[in-house]
Amino acid sequence: MNDIINEILFENIDRSSCNCKNCSSCRSRMAQEVNFAGIMPSVAPSEQEFEIIGTVDGRKRINSTHKVPFRWICRILASYRNPSNSKEIRRFIGTGVLVSPRHVLTCGHNIVNTVKFSGSKPKKVKAFKWEISPGMKDAGTRPFGTYPTSIAETTDSWKKHLAPGHDLGIIKLNTAVGYQRFKKIYNAKLGYWGSKSFGKGTRIIPFNQSSQNGKKMNLAGFPIDQLKGNGNQMYWDADYIVNTSPTASSRLFYYNTDTCGGNSGSPIWLTNTSNRSRFLIGIHTGPCIPVKGSDDCKNVPGLECNITDSAPKRTSNRGVFLSASVIDKVKDWIKNI
Repeated sequence: MNDIINEILFENIDRSSCNCKNCSSCRSRMAQEVNFAGIMPSVAPSEQEFEIIGTVDGRKRINSTHKVPFRWICRILASYRNPSNSKEIRRFIGTGVLVSPRHVLTCGHNIVNTVKFSGSKPKKVKAFKWEISPGMKDAGTRPFGTYPTSIAETTDSWKKHLAPGHDLGIIKLNTAVGYQRFKKIYNAKLGYWGSKSFGKGTRIIPFNQSSQNGKKMNLAGFPIDQLKGNGNQMYWDADYIVNTSPTASSRLFYYNTDTCGGNSGSPIWLTNTSNRSRFLIGIHTGPCIPVKGSDDCKNVPGLECNITDSAPKRTSNRGVFLSASVIDKVKDWIKNI
């Protein structure tokens, strides 16, 4: 449809998920411009909250996962071993984005997390294996393959203190998949977000954090809710940034984009609709964080994204903002890991 002008301009969205009574109204909402101005895997414990903001779930399935930028968005399956029983392994689904030929940027709790094993209290554990599937369409369709690896790193502040503003990490693949060619994209190289040669106009540059308040942003990843593919299908949403200086941490920002468990590590980007360039500005980490004495995050009624969950719903979601210092840290990881 020619009137769909934002990220949907580039993708074939499955409109069967459009459940509003007035279909033309639903299409109008979808056409809002994103202005630049063995074990069933589950969700990581740090993200076991409802994250549908308000009473309408705006997420849409991405079917053309081989197109830009969705080909670089990766489904992550992280495996954690019980330190007290090596035979017990728990697996969690997350999301990441390819930012070099072999590096996937994600959240820290897809690497180090507090995990509840049988017969014990939650323990802080680092995963021992990650399986990375770029542009995964569904459980049986992985157009760019799956790549197991055991190499990953997160920030010291996340490893030591699980500090929300430092909930960031990187996973290194054994294969430079970004340089590989695939039939699905006419034997072209896969590329990666921010590549000058193969990035298709995507960039990773620092923005002024406070000036992004009120901007509309995109987010896509692999939510685990049962009606959205159990973490095997990619979903996208766009909504407004509502707070660029939350009380919980100056490194975070809040937004109304809908997510669920499994979206942890999802890329957040702005789109310049005049030239279709895309700017990576953050990594999704979970719901907003209530702070005593502050009203910038509250528990409120809302939709349930995960019917097995019983945690409170929040007024917004949160991500780590890619400031100049954070981007420098990512560059250091890429160079040295």
